[in-house]
Amino acid sequence: MNRIITAFTFAAALFTFAGISAQAQMLPQGHTPLVSIMQANAQQSPQFSITSWTSNSFTNETPITDVAELYEWNDASVTTVKMAKGFASIREGGNHSFTFTYKSGSHKLITVAVLAKDLAGNVVDLAMHKGETGDASNNNTYTLDIPNPGLYELTYFVASLENEPITSNGEITVSPDVQPGVAYFDLPYYAKAKLTPWAASVDAKAENHVELSNTIHNQNWNEKLWQNVENVPQKVLSFGFSKEQVKQIELPVYVSKSGKITAKYVYTGAAPNGNKALHPVGVELLDASGNVVAADYHKGHAGTQVNNTEYHLKVDKGGNFRLRFLCENKSEPIASLGNIQVSAELGIDVWQYAQNDFFNVNFDKNATKDTNRSIESIKISTPGGQPLDFRIFDKTKVYLDYTDSYSIFPVLPGAEVNFDVKWQGAWMHSYLYLDRNQNNRFDVTKVEDDELLLCTYYNDKKKSNKGVEKETNKWPNNTLKFNTPFTAPTMPGQYRLRYKIDWNSVDPGGNNNEGNKIVNNRGNIVDFIIEVQDTKGLKQWELQNWKYDLTVRQYKNGNYATMMVPYPVRIPRGVYAYTMKGHPTTSEINFELVNSKVIPAYTPVFITADNPGVYECTASASDKNPIVSELYGTTDPLTGAERDEENFKYFVLVQNSQGNAQFCIINGLTIPANRCYLRIPKNVPASSIHFELPKVVEPTAVTKVASDNNGQTGATYNLAGQRIDATTAKGVVIRNGKKVFVP
Repeated sequence: MNRIITAFTFAAALFTFAGISAQAQMLPQGHTPLVSIMQANAQQSPQFSITSWTSNSFTNETPITDVAELYEWNDASVTTVKMAKGFASIREGGNHSFTFTYKSGSHKLITVAVLAKDLAGNVVDLAMHKGETGDASNNNTYTLDIPNPGLYELTYFVASLENEPITSNGEITVSPDVQPGVAYFDLPYYAKAKLTPWAASVDAKAENHVELSNTIHNQNWNEKLWQNVENVPQKVLSFGFSKEQVKQIELPVYVSKSGKITAKYVYTGAAPNGNKALHPVGVELLDASGNVVAADYHKGHAGTQVNNTEYHLKVDKGGNFRLRFLCENKSEPIASLGNIQVSAELGIDVWQYAQNDFFNVNFDKNATKDTNRSIESIKISTPGGQPLDFRIFDKTKVYLDYTDSYSIFPVLPGAEVNFDVKWQGAWMHSYLYLDRNQNNRFDVTKVEDDELLLCTYYNDKKKSNKGVEKETNKWPNNTLKFNTPFTAPTMPGQYRLRYKIDWNSVDPGGNNNEGNKIVNNRGNIVDFIIEVQDTKGLKQWELQNWKYDLTVRQYKNGNYATMMVPYPVRIPRGVYAYTMKGHPTTSEINFELVNSKVIPAYTPVFITADNPGVYECTASASDKNPIVSELYGTTDPLTGAERDEENFKYFVLVQNSQGNAQFCIINGLTIPANRCYLRIPKNVPASSIHFELPKVVEPTAVTKVASDNNGQTGATYNLAGQRIDATTAKGVVIRNGKKVFVP
């Protein structure tokens, strides 16, 4: 595939261009090479399946004398072979049989051999003999001795004969069961340099087998992924938490052998429902019966402050397990985003295996089609960024998977993303989906749903970045091109992006109605991943085109606004930013001035300004963490359904009937993007909170006056310290040693 390489994938590109492959790596004895998903896909035959074949499965017609592994072949009736190869996850060591069974087609299949190699390219076992399967079958079973569980490359060799072309379909029965291989040694693209192969002569530590950890899987977390725990460990209960206060995320894994595994909780930012630290309490490794075979329990804190977030497991043997990550919500609600970095000492393989295909399609992913309707190119780009350009596709395939790490498209939070496609063939419709909430599926049943970004036609409607509009189903009025970009999410992380060419269907898996199935209509589904960057630590040149236009409104009691943006910004002259100090109540709000002109990304701030108007806040490089306070913010529109309105009341900055700014309760309404809000427990009576922030005095406490009767006992002073008449006082005054606002 031709791609324009971005700066973010440069290290990965060097690895590829250097000609380094997993099979060519020279490693210290006992160490396993690192294999990226991209490399695994590149080595697989385009339509490889462990358990079936079609007439298109076998490729690369080769003289049998050119296949080194088949040098002992002595049957003169077979001089040329074709092959299909791919990765398989072997779950138990021992003999494995592969039986080829013809199902349909105009010719029988002549089988030659089955080969297994390890990831270093060494032949583990080879079964070689001439067999056939058609109306009758002879010698159609091949047996390999694969002594150890692990990830292996399988190759099926079949004969390519002039009088017996490969025009059949069939099944391959493997016993014991073998799963498709998923190589999770793949690191994020920005860490690709770590894939440099080991060289024993360069690093003596590697020769001595010193424990060296490598991240092999990142398990994302958000508040929706944490689930209830059925059996809470007694050790966790002894920390003082009830069953209801403990939550879990489970990850099915395969561990190759005994050794040490580490899990580290890493906070990355605020969630839509607030910003709290995560409080992990343990990590367990469970066997198939649910028994704990390894565990580490202790209380941790993963937020802008980090304490005790690493958990270490000592595994006695390899096998299939479930990693269970545990946290508690007694100390704070779960209101954050992050990931759990799973790593292991070198020499131990840990693979996630897929129990469910979350991003499903409504057809066999190996399905083929005629090529008179096909994609010619797809280009993904952002203004000022490097594009990702896809120009070579397998035109016979309906489903195309470009979620490998070298195809990940990096974007800045909230970037405008253009998606351009060129298509050859007849009239069809285009659909673009994004897993915004990262729940491993596309939540779309109608054109109005949020995770359907764009569509050219569905039931007399189309969808652009302007929303849903009427559309007629006429050619060429309705084309496959999207005329508007979509906006990337604002929270860091990886998001599945799906492009679909189909006929009048918003089903993300493809039209499954008789007479209009996506396969029969020769449509396509193409999956990608976009990665929203954490802007903390980015260089200034990477942020040079970014700015936020801050609108400060004029009220009777001052010029105010709130702001939270997903990248660090410089506050312009005449603008002042505050964070909240302590807890907001109905009687008092405490603010403190941010004593830096650069506001870290994802920091909610309250704004005052010398004058109302629109101020340009330019992005400015910063490695600072977000400033966490009881003032919350959102970088995406926050709907009532996404807020915890069962337990909290939400207050936003509004203008009251007297023309003053105040925080007022909202119910059900959407909080716009890049705005801040207060969140107060529902059992606390309050409908609005008044405030005032004078610039001439360092703000400390501003007290709310709850009643319409503004007369208070005790002397009243203005901010200059002069005693004034309490019955006529207005604005910010001093009473009983505190500043109060009198409406």
